[in-house]
Amino acid sequence: IARSEPCREPSAAVLQDGWPTGTVDGSIHAATTAHCAIGGVDDCVDVPVAEELLERVGLTEAADRKVGGYSGGMKRRLDLALALVHRPRVLFLDEPTTGLDPQSRTALWDEVARLSRDDGVTVFLTTQYLEEADVLADRVGIIDHGRIVAEGTPTALKAEIGRPSVHAIP
Repeated sequence: IARSEPCREPSAAVLQDGWPTGTVDGSIHAATTAHCAIGGVDDCVDVPVAEELLERVGLTEAADRKVGGYSGGMKRRLDLALALVHRPRVLFLDEPTTGLDPQSRTALWDEVARLSRDDGVTVFLTTQYLEEADVLADRVGIIDHGRIVAEGTPTALKAEIGRPSVHAIP
């Protein structure tokens, strides 16, 4: 983009490597404090918000456990909760379901869809799973060697190739 206005909306990112160790409850409160400090807001740690986020991602009962003992799915859900601490309007998710079991994957899909549908959050998602893009995305861009080679709605892209699904051929 040669020229554009800077983004003024609060945004967040969930990266593949996730967040550091500690307890989930402590991590959420630490993240809240950090986001407030970065934003120049004093004394804004909101316990009800942290508790709501833990509940939304299904980690309430595990809040006092060390993150190092969490399953991969629990860590990914924690990543999402931490990214939501300051209620972003734009959320970047970098392969959020990589390595998750089907149950954790479906739960994460449900929360991401709810964020977009109910909270109006714009979600940018990178994924290698075409079915994930089909389920979660309003628009899809397929990138090959750093170039966008196809772009459109999932339905339009599938219609373009004449099949209800896309099969990658190595």
